[in-house]
Amino acid sequence: MPTQRNPRLDAVLWAACVALVIILADRAAKLIIVRVLEVHESIPVIKGFFSLTHLRNRAGVFGLGPQNPLIFTVASCAALVFLVYLFRTLEPQRRLQHVAFGLITGGAVGNLIDRVFGGERVFQGAVTDFLDFSIRGHHWPPFNIADSAITVGVGLFLFSAFLSSRREVTDASGYS
Repeated sequence: MPTQRNPRLDAVLWAACVALVIILADRAAKLIIVRVLEVHESIPVIKGFFSLTHLRNRAGVFGLGPQNPLIFTVASCAALVFLVYLFRTLEPQRRLQHVAFGLITGGAVGNLIDRVFGGERVFQGAVTDFLDFSIRGHHWPPFNIADSAITVGVGLFLFSAFLSSRREVTDASGYS
């Protein structure tokens, strides 16, 4: 007799696998950048558009906010607790939302590892940023794989919520 799959467990496994892939890719990329480039050193990949630039960010997203790693460490921990709570409220069949949460969680953990262990003392670290884009003289603040995962995860979550709300409106109206 076949065993029934637990949809809630499947959802957790999806999110956990996505988060683990992001954490491993982020850590590997940051370790390579730290070993290959000195801080502020840059290697042009596509001249005038994309460079790998080793930067240490003690501030918030895109270098915004105060340069206080402890504030961002505590904020990251609080955000992770909130994500776990929010994840528990998701319906198991909303796979896109679980992937989105895996991306957001993996990115948050990736940057949190830097903040906790990336300095001279624990909790005094800075996030390693290295993806550096500019277009026609307009420079985007450097970022990393974890930042990208968070951004894509939030976008996917909003897109999924939009699709869900449209589906509910269509179902309620009786049209398909």
